[in-house]
Amino acid sequence: MRLDDKKIVAKAKSRTTHYDLSVGIIESINKVLASSNIPADEVALVSLASTLATNAVIEGKGAKVGLILIGFEPDKTWNIPAAMTVTVKGGHGPDGVEQACLEMDEVSSAVESMKNNVDAFAVSGYFSVRNPVHELAVKELIKKKTGKPVTCGYELAAELGIYERTVTAVLNARLIPIVENLLREIRDALDQKGLDVPLMIVKGDGSLMNEEIALERPVEGIQSGPAASVLGGLFLAGKEDAVVVDMGSTTSIITAFKESTPYVVEEGVRIAGWKTRVKAVDADAWGIGGDGWIHIDPEKGIDVGPRRVIPLAFAASVFPNLSQKIEQYKTTDFITISQAPRKAENIGELSKKFLDAVQKLEPTTSLEINNYLMDFPIAELLSSFLLERGYIIGIGLTPTDLMHVKGLYTAGDVDTAILGADLFARKNEMTIDELQKKVWQLIAEKLVSRIFEKMMLKLNKWDSNQECIACSEIIRKIANGNADGDFRVQATLAIPVIGIGAPVYLFLPEVARRLGTLAIIPEHHEVGAAVGSLVGSVIGSFEIYIAKEIKPDRYVVFPGRHIFGTIEKAIDFAIKMGTEEATKLARRAGAEDLKIKIDRKDGIFPKVGFLWSEIKISAVGRPTIKKYIRT
Repeated sequence: MRLDDKKIVAKAKSRTTHYDLSVGIIESINKVLASSNIPADEVALVSLASTLATNAVIEGKGAKVGLILIGFEPDKTWNIPAAMTVTVKGGHGPDGVEQACLEMDEVSSAVESMKNNVDAFAVSGYFSVRNPVHELAVKELIKKKTGKPVTCGYELAAELGIYERTVTAVLNARLIPIVENLLREIRDALDQKGLDVPLMIVKGDGSLMNEEIALERPVEGIQSGPAASVLGGLFLAGKEDAVVVDMGSTTSIITAFKESTPYVVEEGVRIAGWKTRVKAVDADAWGIGGDGWIHIDPEKGIDVGPRRVIPLAFAASVFPNLSQKIEQYKTTDFITISQAPRKAENIGELSKKFLDAVQKLEPTTSLEINNYLMDFPIAELLSSFLLERGYIIGIGLTPTDLMHVKGLYTAGDVDTAILGADLFARKNEMTIDELQKKVWQLIAEKLVSRIFEKMMLKLNKWDSNQECIACSEIIRKIANGNADGDFRVQATLAIPVIGIGAPVYLFLPEVARRLGTLAIIPEHHEVGAAVGSLVGSVIGSFEIYIAKEIKPDRYVVFPGRHIFGTIEKAIDFAIKMGTEEATKLARRAGAEDLKIKIDRKDGIFPKVGFLWSEIKISAVGRPTIKKYIRT
């Protein structure tokens, strides 16, 4: 993208390499440079949106974290993702006053007890958002004694909520080595190409951060991909209000924006069951993608997803005997060893025996393994167990294969795709055309249902967990396009639906028709998320809380405990401090040409008057780019 006029001059895509994201990212960099004919010394910025942080949290990957709690014991019902936890005396009250002295000898003993068993540390103090001095002291000691990464709770959240803040700090510490590895590999690849340029990363709220901040606060990259999707849709379509559907190989991400601003979960997103204080776009990811598994559901009949499999067309390039096995076993469902890294765990001797057989026979089926191991009755059970844990991955018929059959996409082996589609269709007494139409309808139906639920939830009118037979039937009728029965329902979505992602153009027009709205599929939709990663701003934010104290009558500014005799002086100080801190954060994150934005909310009540004020200062700028002197 040209930075002066935001024109896209070259684009390239690579298939997501789930076993190692850096492989696909580097391949895309190489492709786009080769296709653009732009010299490396004219590239000024590289920006990245990645699902790495989100996936790592979901999959439970990352560093072993030692957690030090200051001034409180965790509730017995809390589930905190730390490997070791120690509580020490200290902490503050809601007024920022120290409630107990921090004993550094006790802290030192806690660090010594954990340092050889953990890779990183997290520190969470009682009311540290009001006064972080104890967290800072513990962090300094850990740095001196271990040199390992340390995350403080107050650094990531200004809101109250000790549990959410603690979880956020631990997840952040867990992610540091994973994100560090990805960024190092990408930086090495850029260096090999002679690209000595800033590398920016999209945060979950759509703003940008540089490598330095990404390594300190990797948890803020949760929902990075969806954030880039909604920004890309907003930029490419030029609409103020819309729903965005980003369809990829594995999932479809559904987001929305209003008045050109994405909806953000201000209180913090929930991910993999963890309630965090990470502000991120309000996005839903569903297993509706080009690589969704086409299979027979015992209750529904033909279904698509949510499980992802390797399309037959692409598996054939790795396994030349796949076509022969499709004909031999009369199936389109196979398994192979997964290349994705996994946590070490004891899976048992039977599982190891099963995996050895898969490795010798791949691509294979449970039936072939059963024959090979001479009557192995739990082959199906072990296959499901190992699929769930990522040791093996499925190969099967997918919408991507049907695109190959129809000549819509031919990057893989077309003949194998046709063979698989024909077999599946004949087994279900239909033609390939009828199969393709059925699959397209199913995908449209799933997308309509998810968009409808998303918008109803946004209006606080719908609880998808609440049983309502009539509601479910209405959604079903809208989603399937009134395909059955005498009762018809017509929906009208008042805003358009924007589609990004390579396959979305095949499904979105029908989705929009069923929702009674307009489908917008902009130019460059296939690289919409990549575009979104380039159009965000760098933002440094600092939040301040002012509370009125009585007896004596005074005003206290937090964080810290800065006392003033009048509200005017307190607010002046708060704005000055907040502007300095926000500016400092923005510049550290890689911003220039800053503009300051001040948001203020006061708590003023009848009879008692002013009680509190919340002030948020944001320094907003564009990424610092490489400057050139042309000769």
